[in-house]
Amino acid sequence: MKAIRNILGFALILIILSGLGYIGWFVSKEQNITWSSLLGSQSVANPHNQHTSAEATTTQTADVNPVDNLQAKVTSSYKSIQQVAELMSSSSVNPSLIGRYQRGLYSLSEGVYLMNQLDQNLGEMARLTDATDPTYQVYANRHNVMVQTQSVLNNVSQKLSDAKEMFLSNVMTNTAEASIEAGDVQQINKAIYQMAQTVMELQGMNEWLDNQIQLTMGQAEQAQLAVDALAAENASNIQTSGFSIGNVQLPTLVTMLTILFAVLMLVGIIGATRNLVSKQPKIENEQMV
Repeated sequence: MKAIRNILGFALILIILSGLGYIGWFVSKEQNITWSSLLGSQSVANPHNQHTSAEATTTQTADVNPVDNLQAKVTSSYKSIQQVAELMSSSSVNPSLIGRYQRGLYSLSEGVYLMNQLDQNLGEMARLTDATDPTYQVYANRHNVMVQTQSVLNNVSQKLSDAKEMFLSNVMTNTAEASIEAGDVQQINKAIYQMAQTVMELQGMNEWLDNQIQLTMGQAEQAQLAVDALAAENASNIQTSGFSIGNVQLPTLVTMLTILFAVLMLVGIIGATRNLVSKQPKIENEQMV
């Protein structure tokens, strides 16, 4: 009796497997069944390729860190305004305007100090802006550094402008009231020339910063869009991965469980077959007795 049950069970399993095989063949023939991927699409299985694609979108050209150029410009301007202060402090001063002149020199000295601090701090801040593959955060760091630098430069420019008014008023009064020695005139001319150069240098750097700030904002937006697009693509790939029948999508986890179930079923069939074969002689002996 037990042998009969085993035979019937084995036959039933064969019938079920044959039916499943026929259904699978029929549906495949009708092109209603497809395998997308056990682990998702190619972009999910190979994240390195996706990362490379995002890099190509974000950095289509070689990246140039504007903070490096900014630091060089700040160092140059610091030396220029320092030279202006040295020339002003050694120029001839009208005694009646000594107080006004000293206030101008004091204002200029404040500008020299601010430029010195900016030159020193910019090196440390620049570390946050260097990257082989700039991300949104790197662009944001560059933007913040340039905005802070521009604020300091505007303050320095105002102090330099105040010093210029004090200095030029002293020069015009000296020229009108008394004769000036040739050496003093030459020294004053050097100070005026250097002051004009420094004023224009700061103005040019401020305009350059305006352009770089706008450009960096655009780069940051592009980097964020690339990240958002990559995240959306990954989400889409996860949704469309796995086994599909018609328009019905099954998650990858369900697909893996289905495969595991099939493997276990196959193991069970093999075990049942071996059990049936091993017990066959015993059944025959019992029938003979």
